Amino acid sequence: MVVNLSLCATKEFVNEENLQTYAKLAKQLGIAFIWLLEPHATGHYEGLDVALSEQQITMLQTFYEQYNFDKKFKDYPAVAYPAYHQRRVGCLGSGNRFIYIDSNGKIKSCPMCGSAHGNAETVDIDMAIKSLQAIGCGPFRDA
Repeated sequence: MVVNLSLCATKEFVNEENLQTYAKLAKQLGIAFIWLLEPHATGHYEGLDVALSEQQITMLQTFYEQYNFDKKFKDYPAVAYPAYHQRRVGCLGSGNRFIYIDSNGKIKSCPMCGSAHGNAETVDIDMAIKSLQAIGCGPFRDA
């Protein structure tokens, strides 16, 4: 079984000390990888200003690169950071590489997207995927 820690890196959390402490904890617990997510204004954050600053995004990108590629961190868990790649190639969801179906059956571009494209129980899945592909995923649409 692969065990990971998931971190939604909020504005309040993102600083070098917190990221290093989190990585040390993951190492101590024997975690395989850290799943690093950026907050989006959906779910509990709907309507809130949760966007990270450019400085914080750069800090997360540096954290990702150091802990995955710097030999001094080879004994630490790997860091999975989807936004790192999505900024370069676009959304990985939206019917591109995956779709997301929430616990209510709503078909969405990804776990962070608020809008639904039908319900998996009632909609033609091929049509839903075409709709997802046409609309894309908010912040990474034009990467």
